[in-house]
Amino acid sequence: MLKNRQLLFTILILLLLLTNSSARENQASSEKDAKDAINAAQRLVIECYEAALRAEEAGANITGLLEILNDAAWRLSRATIEYKNKNFNAAIELTDKIKSELEGFISDADELRDKASEESYWDFMINIVGSSVGAATVIFVSLAVWIWLSKKRSNQKEDSR
Repeated sequence: MLKNRQLLFTILILLLLLTNSSARENQASSEKDAKDAINAAQRLVIECYEAALRAEEAGANITGLLEILNDAAWRLSRATIEYKNKNFNAAIELTDKIKSELEGFISDADELRDKASEESYWDFMINIVGSSVGAATVIFVSLAVWIWLSKKRSNQKEDSR
């Protein structure tokens, strides 16, 4: 009976050790997954900031984009804190939210950039070309009026003689 108890106790100890080592392996895997997820989310946030910057440089109003980016940056910060606190699952969940929140962000920023570039082109066409045509029209009309008045004056001189 004593041998059975010792055998049972030995098996129980082995099971505890195996369970503990498998938990450590899961934690190490989860830790690596969390670190990889945070790095991927960080790269995504940076790419989105760069896309927003390109849109702003083109003259687009990026206020809405910045609100989304600030929220994503806040979540990234929270994910990093959760990782440091060894709460790897929460860190992964936060990075998943970042990815879903920023899905399609770059294409939206590029669309705003293209729209702003087109508006800038038309502003140029209206302001510069329109002003040039307007100035040329004023000059030609003024010249025509001057010529007409000159002829009228010379006709009046001839009639008065």
